[in-house]
Amino acid sequence: MAESIPDAVTRRFRSAKARPIVVRVYRASTGWEQASLRRALTADVIDDLLREGVTMVEARWRFTSHEFSLTRLRNAPS
Repeated sequence: MAESIPDAVTRRFRSAKARPIVVRVYRASTGWEQASLRRALTADVIDDLLREGVTMVEARWRFTSHEFSLTRLRNAPS
């Protein structure tokens, strides 16, 4: 289910209902920058961002934000 939020993300936000939004992205060449599109952190979005050269993201849900390594999320067991 590519449209679902990865388990590692929902565990980090401590809620199975969490649908965190990507607010910042990190590229090794440019550093941290605001996300051009605010999208939910789904498996499809992870793959898209990795293809764009993004290696980390900051995702926010409600009043909490966390940083995630996209390669770890992609390789994490479901």
